Amino acid sequence: MGAANSVKISKNYFPLSPFHLAGIGAVQLAVIILFFEFRFAVIPILFFLAVCGVAPFLPGSGFFLPVTSRGSRKKKAIALTFDDGPDPSVTPEVMKLLSKYSIQATFFVTGKNASRNPEIIHEILNQGHTIGNHSYDHDPVLMFRSKNELYQDIVKTQQVLSGFSINAYAFRPPAGITNPRLRKVLLELGMHCINFSCRAFDAGNRRITSLAVKILRKVKSGDIILLHDISPLNKNDINKLLNEFEELISGLKEKKIDIIPLADLTGKEIMGKIPVKHVSTVQSYYNQYAFSYDEIQANSGVRKARNIEFQIVSSKLPDIIKQSDNVLELGSGTGMYTIPIAKICSKLTAVDISCNMLKIAKNKIKSEKLTNVHLISADIENCSFKEKYDVICSFSSFEYVKDIKGMIKLLSGYIKPGGLLYFTTANRSLLRFFTQIGNAIIQGVWLRSYSKNDILKTLDTAGIEVLKTSTFLCKSFITKGMIIEILAVKK
Repeated sequence: MGAANSVKISKNYFPLSPFHLAGIGAVQLAVIILFFEFRFAVIPILFFLAVCGVAPFLPGSGFFLPVTSRGSRKKKAIALTFDDGPDPSVTPEVMKLLSKYSIQATFFVTGKNASRNPEIIHEILNQGHTIGNHSYDHDPVLMFRSKNELYQDIVKTQQVLSGFSINAYAFRPPAGITNPRLRKVLLELGMHCINFSCRAFDAGNRRITSLAVKILRKVKSGDIILLHDISPLNKNDINKLLNEFEELISGLKEKKIDIIPLADLTGKEIMGKIPVKHVSTVQSYYNQYAFSYDEIQANSGVRKARNIEFQIVSSKLPDIIKQSDNVLELGSGTGMYTIPIAKICSKLTAVDISCNMLKIAKNKIKSEKLTNVHLISADIENCSFKEKYDVICSFSSFEYVKDIKGMIKLLSGYIKPGGLLYFTTANRSLLRFFTQIGNAIIQGVWLRSYSKNDILKTLDTAGIEVLKTSTFLCKSFITKGMIIEILAVKK
């Protein structure tokens, strides 16, 4: 990567997006039309190309990659973001204004300006603001360059920020312009794209007249507001710019709209400390989403599936786990199953790849006053243990495992003779295939699914005998159930 402290994501990503699906669909439709009227076969292709031409200039479009351009509208709040700085004439004055109203903002800085003004970057961090990556020199045609040029530009800014002991997770492309290559670059760097939903079209502070009025006229709850902390064309207008900012803040207060940190509004981390050199795409994803994970699970489309799985599993835990058991839980996440398991068993070791998810779990364990849980941050596919367990369990985590046969064989060595292996995982079916596509679009990872026969053979080879197997969730003759449940015993 060129920087000793830069994060490197292991290449297990799957950069699928609506762009890919639309392209495939356009070609298929063109082929079908070709059999009926060859003159019209080009229409789907032309339509696809037209969409590709417009999508880059829509800041909220997720056509090429997942883009966060607003937060939840349920929160009567917005976030302030400032682009293109730091500027020695403007940014310090902006921070004084923010301090006056106890506001935390996010500054999307360019690498060039950050390297020129290190003292301002330090002050931004000292005052509790967050920093995002806004390319190195704000090249207006950056998004039209090659993948390698785009990659190097973003990395160059990451290297500058690493000098301040921070790693930017959030990237905002110049002018909010996206392209198909950006998804893969951000996955490789463990970053996500954050744009905006409300702006005054100030052209980088070239048009600052009535800036506040323009924004206040259309601002809505959940908006990410785009501003700029760079000097206007006429430096005599800096006070005018600051007055517009203050008028905007006052106007938001009059509307009773709170101004909150961008991370709180979006549920995604904007920056962190310099990470370990090698992380996986999965680890990066869950570290960024950890602090909003429970809320997302409770309010998104997966809520029903999660609730059904939890009800089924939690009802069976008392019959599977004894009070004297030493238990290992793999893929514990924020502790959804960790808490009920810990309330039953004597000792529990909970493992998850995301240290931030474990922080949430730790707080839950503390609030429940449980003292029998040991948390480990590790990849469940490669971790090792110093003891054997009465029960090993895992719920909807094996989908992330690249080598299920190797992992089951590994786990077999950690189960006591007569000990149990209890887990749920994705069952291979047509309906599951579509959810795999959805996950690849959202997370950039292709989740694996397994047939009942595949799992039975794998367990038998590892010396583990199946006691019970069943499927649930959307179960029918066609769909077969989206989740498979296995209870097995070490021979």
